[in-house]
Amino acid sequence: MTIHQKALNITQFLPHRDPMLLVDYITEITDNFVITRYVIPVGSIFLKNNIFQESGVIENMAQTCSAIVGQTYFDHSDTQPEPTTKVLGFISGIKKVEINTLPEVEQSLITKAELVSRFEGDGYNLCTMNVTTFCNEKLIAKANINLFLQKVQ
Repeated sequence: MTIHQKALNITQFLPHRDPMLLVDYITEITDNFVITRYVIPVGSIFLKNNIFQESGVIENMAQTCSAIVGQTYFDHSDTQPEPTTKVLGFISGIKKVEINTLPEVEQSLITKAELVSRFEGDGYNLCTMNVTTFCNEKLIAKANINLFLQKVQ
């Protein structure tokens, strides 16, 4: 089990880029667990009246979850600026989601995800994750998400 406990550049774990990149840093990651940080920027496409919308919260959760499996696809050394591997990934299902409140612009989200199950095929992964998101140490959302990730040749 590899444990990283410093702020890691998320672009070494995910293919997402602005304006769809909704995680700033990975603060902790193992083979089955991840914690990320995201500060909601002014001008985010997920803002409405300076409130971060449900779709943004869910996408932040999904990107956090993807980092667990995504780390197997990418070289996450600090020296490589852009990953050379291409990965297709998407939410294949949401079994349950509860959003208690929505954060505001410039607030910080801490999102934690734990791998529940994983099926590895030839070049792809199907996985189920439990995920929680906090703002100002208050639980604002939780979900059970299924993801599909595949390396593109």
